[in-house]
Amino acid sequence: MQPDDVPAGPAFDAWRIGSCEGAAALDRPTRDQLAWIAGYALLAPTTHNTVPQRFELREDDGALALWVAREAILPESDPVGRQATVSLGCVVENAAIAGAVLGFSAEIEPLSGTNAVRPRHDGEPDLVPVVAVRFRAGGERLAPGWLDAMRHRKMVRAEYDERVHVPPALLEELVATVGALYRGLTLHVLTDAPTRLFLGKFQELADTTVINRERFARELGDWLLPNDSDAGVGMRGREFGLSDRSTLRMHLGLRGEEELLPDETAGFAKAGNVGMRTASAVLVLTAAEDDFAHRLAAGRAYERVALRLVEAGFCAAMHAGITEVEAPNMALRGRLRTRQRPTVVFRVGRPLHAEDGQRPHASRPPLDTLLVGRD
Repeated sequence: MQPDDVPAGPAFDAWRIGSCEGAAALDRPTRDQLAWIAGYALLAPTTHNTVPQRFELREDDGALALWVAREAILPESDPVGRQATVSLGCVVENAAIAGAVLGFSAEIEPLSGTNAVRPRHDGEPDLVPVVAVRFRAGGERLAPGWLDAMRHRKMVRAEYDERVHVPPALLEELVATVGALYRGLTLHVLTDAPTRLFLGKFQELADTTVINRERFARELGDWLLPNDSDAGVGMRGREFGLSDRSTLRMHLGLRGEEELLPDETAGFAKAGNVGMRTASAVLVLTAAEDDFAHRLAAGRAYERVALRLVEAGFCAAMHAGITEVEAPNMALRGRLRTRQRPTVVFRVGRPLHAEDGQRPHASRPPLDTLLVGRD
């Protein structure tokens, strides 16, 4: 079933993906099946909706190879490429799940560019191959409901209804899933009010810290787009609940083209605080090592958990500030009593106001503009 909150226009056509004819009749997928799998991989969330992934359809060995466009890795908000790698992990997980719906198992193989997932510097290549997802017939076949979850999943950055609780059995299932499928990761569940208050304050601190850095603010303004933008990448203000006027004001103000008032920047940071405090639960993925393999796995785990939450009628919103600003990150590590690094932090719940759950999906570029490699 197609979501009913997808705006009109080619920038949103990716969400209207159809069914794929045929199953795993062969040992490996056809080119058309690989393209269909890539279409679902395109729906995965990426930091600032930068969509840094590129797809290579390798029919000869039944693989979907992912490349990264390093110009889409943001030097201010993602200086070491951690968020870009988490984003690629979400893309990989969508691809693996879509393949499993067709009856293919997936094997993940790192490629030569894993050390290059970081912002591009002058003289360095932009496109680098990062990981291949190889498909073969066999393995556990997943139900088509996972495809519905991918089409309906979106970041809902709104105030949640703190009266709603996530069933303990579902939280236990998510913790067990991460422990069983993603080596070196731990999923922590935080539900008590004092901890959510603590996290809200630290999220506000993280957002205030970065938004008051001129270069970061300009970068955010470049990716926070007016609501009438037809770009295939970037975030529109309506996805944050901002009106057309407020969005344009923030877009121009963050870029330094207008002067923002102190209460405007404070309000932007305060929203993250409110979101944390009203969440039904805050989930934290910590990683044993802060390297490519664990960052990629964290993205895969986040996407699997987010899709399962969609199936259960919940939504999620990621909070990258805590993972990238060291002081809040260290404080969270202390609260969790772990030596592992918090790599993905996200809140779970249901919107307090029903209309917030109907905010439009983010845009995506056409799939054919993201294909690279072999003809």
